[in-house]
Amino acid sequence: MNQKLEGDAVSITYAYVPKDGTLAIFSSDPSGKMSAKPVGHVALSAGDQRDIKVKLSSDLKPGTKLWAVLEKSGSSSAPIKDAGQPAEQSFKVL
Repeated sequence: MNQKLEGDAVSITYAYVPKDGTLAIFSSDPSGKMSAKPVGHVALSAGDQRDIKVKLSSDLKPGTKLWAVLEKSGSSSAPIKDAGQPAEQSFKVL
């Protein structure tokens, strides 16, 4: 869901991570697509996670589109797949 920033962080209500991983937040690039570098991330243990706070490294304007992406642990930072698709959700900063 679209949300207001809480200071310099976003709050994710719920995520399920099948193995230890990372929840990364990406902003949009000038063309409106997901940028290549995250603006924030937090490590997560396997299992159900609730009320996750992710501190952001840059100021974002209202209306900025963000993506929350679950990634595998390790150097590859590959997205975790759900039914063959990356486990991600987009939302906008209010």
